[in-house]
Amino acid sequence: MAGVTGVKTVMSRLTLAFFTDSGWWDVDYSLAEAWYYGKNLGCSFVMESCYAYMMRMKQAGKSTEPYCDEPDTLKCYHQKAFGICAVGRFTQSLPPNEQYFKDPSQGGSSVLTDRCPMIQPMRSFFNEPIVTYCDHQLNIPVAQKGNMFAQDFGNHSLCIMHKGAWRAQMNGRATNDPRVKATCHQYSCSGGLQVIINGKPFPCNSGVATVQTNQIQGQIVCPDPNTVCRNRRRSIKQ
Repeated sequence: MAGVTGVKTVMSRLTLAFFTDSGWWDVDYSLAEAWYYGKNLGCSFVMESCYAYMMRMKQAGKSTEPYCDEPDTLKCYHQKAFGICAVGRFTQSLPPNEQYFKDPSQGGSSVLTDRCPMIQPMRSFFNEPIVTYCDHQLNIPVAQKGNMFAQDFGNHSLCIMHKGAWRAQMNGRATNDPRVKATCHQYSCSGGLQVIINGKPFPCNSGVATVQTNQIQGQIVCPDPNTVCRNRRRSIKQ
């Protein structure tokens, strides 16, 4: 919990445990929602500063999510959401313990996160009334009418990182904005991980996969199929 409201609140097991410990409420843990922020990132994500964590992930050639260092770029916030890298430049240098860039006046937008540069989910995307959470149910009817990046939403969608800029087109409009590096798409674990775009499955078990439809041309970075498909099996059981 934090002293600020976000795009989406999650009633997780941790939140319910807080209510239990207060002694004022009885809770039903079976109703807890999944909390994807920081999931499976290990103790170092919790114990290290965001700067130390980012540097270590970069050296290992791994993703730094939910932290970022490319201002105004859209990336995966976690497995079920994407957002914008919220970094700003301030009128004076930030305190030494809040400096994460060569420019001492540049840092994350929120003081509650010690100015850590973080990916922040959004309430709209590309002038479309789409909340950038892949499992946000209210996105479904909006997306079904058509959207620029052929996104799909629901319990069986996840955030997919792009490899380079996509060429996307719809209703006479087109874009290849290099800042868009993540979007939400359905997936299947039948016969290996497949990412589904415009109703067409693209095998994506490792490395990079090429996407070619009437609407989308580009490449996607394949997520870890073991993690993705294991989480899907768990959600089906629940």
